[in-house]
Amino acid sequence: METVFDHAIKYGHKLYDLDLTIFYKDNNINKHFNIKIECKNKIATNTECGIIYYGEYDSDAKLQIIE
Repeated sequence: METVFDHAIKYGHKLYDLDLTIFYKDNNINKHFNIKIECKNKIATNTECGIIYYGEYDSDAKLQIIE
């Protein structure tokens, strides 16, 4: 993870929570699952798409499978 966020860590930039949906086929049936990585010391920002959060890189972050 540190390689992915190296620039942000080096310059102290804020990061957004990462929420990914992965689509795949299993026996020709469409399936998906969501995973999430959260930053720390988050700040909420209200946007036209809803509330989003950003904060600092968390070296102890764990992947969360949402569904």
